[in-house]
Amino acid sequence: GGGGGGGGGGSAGGLTGRGAVVASTSGSAEEYTMELLIPNVVIGGIIGKGGDNIQRMQMTTGCSIHVAREMDLPPGATERPVNLRGPKHAVEEAKRRLDEQVQERLMARQRYEDVQRGVLPPDAPGLGRPRDVREALRDFPFILMVPVPTDKVGSIIGRGGATIQGVQSRTSTTIKVPPMPDEDDPSRRTIAIGGYRKEDVENAQMQIYALLQNQPTAIHGGYAIYLLVPDDMAGKIIGRGGATIRDLQERTNTRIQVPQGPDPGTMPPSRTISLQGTPDTCYYAKCEIETLLGQPPGSMDAPPPGSTAGIGG
Repeated sequence: GGGGGGGGGGSAGGLTGRGAVVASTSGSAEEYTMELLIPNVVIGGIIGKGGDNIQRMQMTTGCSIHVAREMDLPPGATERPVNLRGPKHAVEEAKRRLDEQVQERLMARQRYEDVQRGVLPPDAPGLGRPRDVREALRDFPFILMVPVPTDKVGSIIGRGGATIQGVQSRTSTTIKVPPMPDEDDPSRRTIAIGGYRKEDVENAQMQIYALLQNQPTAIHGGYAIYLLVPDDMAGKIIGRGGATIRDLQERTNTRIQVPQGPDPGTMPPSRTISLQGTPDTCYYAKCEIETLLGQPPGSMDAPPPGSTAGIGG
């Protein structure tokens, strides 16, 4: 029989109230196709790192999902066509899940903008609970719930989500932060971490704990965090003629100081380097240096140097 309309595109009125809009449907119950239009502002999260979110959805629904390439869109397009193909029940399940994800991301984006503009307080109620974030990760075989002090959530998320995106990309996990405190304990929010491997979600949990423990140290004129870098790797941070450190400082908007020689008494010889800026820019620079040196996140974290720590030549 014919394909029919395939359902509406969510409630009308405002971008945040809708899911993925159905552009067209065709086919039979056995071979059904549907084209959705998904807002560009959320398509990256829908696709996932390296397409992993779409691949997971294809595996769990049995629906083939094809996202149009950005280069194939007309100039100024604000929506991306997404084609679903497969048995009608599989297509409709994929549509339902995409609807949920689009609405969730649009609401989170709107909420973030409202908080930034001061329209909403950061702890405004009614927009998410721990069971909601766990439910959002139901497709993952491994899920960890991590309680985080409400006043530290910002340092986990980072400016524009940069810090949490870094954790997700380094650990191949998906992390959901509820937009409001836990109902039974307003002093905390319970973050959900989902992944395909137990070691991945545990690694992400450790990185979140490291972020909580490594709160930047307040210094005159800003913040600083410190890394203990093996002496033989310090040159890699500086680069030829100082090119690498200048690039790092410009890209991360931090001041990075590398001592000219190893700290006295360190064995193996190491240098305590300082990163100065805002909490967010310090974390960004730290992640960049860890990546540059191929070191595990948090492995070079150091306490503020004491009076005995030399600053080199």
